[in-house]
Amino acid sequence: MGRGAGNAETELLLALTSQSKSRISSFEISNLLERLEPMKSKLKWGSSFSYAFAAREGFSQNKMMDLIQKRRLDPSIAVKAILNNEDNFKKIIFKKLDKLKKIIKFRPVIIGGGENFKSYGKILIKQLGKKTPIILSGSRALKNFASLNTKFSNPVIMLLSGNELKKVSINNEKNIFKKLKINYFIAEEAFLENKNILNYGKVVLSNSVAINPLLLAGLALRKAKLRNAYLAFFDGDSDSDKGKIVMKETDESLRILKRLGIKFNSLTKTYLNVEEINPYT
Repeated sequence: MGRGAGNAETELLLALTSQSKSRISSFEISNLLERLEPMKSKLKWGSSFSYAFAAREGFSQNKMMDLIQKRRLDPSIAVKAILNNEDNFKKIIFKKLDKLKKIIKFRPVIIGGGENFKSYGKILIKQLGKKTPIILSGSRALKNFASLNTKFSNPVIMLLSGNELKKVSINNEKNIFKKLKINYFIAEEAFLENKNILNYGKVVLSNSVAINPLLLAGLALRKAKLRNAYLAFFDGDSDSDKGKIVMKETDESLRILKRLGIKFNSLTKTYLNVEEINPYT
């Protein structure tokens, strides 16, 4: 099964060999092709601009494939990411970082996309107190936060990594920031097609490209000389392929941040390798 340019696709070989005497009946060939099509659609093998671009720039197809399939990026964004050399975290620059220092005066809690937030988020936030900054990790965490239907006095910071802003817009939630009174953002500048957000809130800008939200938050905190944070509702989704990918990526991000000296504790049960503490005692 040819994943990229230079690999012959099985179904094309069948088309050629079927002209000669074949022991495979036409029915069996048709049946095989029907089975191949869903796999081809899911795995997206075959030649593509992205793979050709990766080869021209000296990157392996594995690298490009990871960005498109595992990191859930579309080809144009994957091209940006592969040129960004995001593995060198020391080169990531944050603009307007003073805005973050002013609002985070207490240990913040980074909220994952776990569904349990809908049931227990209100209780947890009230337990933490009004001065604890809340950092929403992405569009799922934002949606769950909105479902609480409660007004909080806590500073709320929205992470906008990769296509998260576009996801919010696609879901017709353009005014959700205003409704929830979210005026603080940590955003990757390359994806701010809607520049109005720069005027709406206080935005810390990063030159990173589509890095994991937890990694984005941790690096921003580190640059602001903040070395401690809570995690909550990083439940994980091991029932889907996409969920497993996100879990692995987030776990890798956590290990990186630990090596950089950031300390985490989880306030809820989590698959991540961090110490869990009870916020109610």
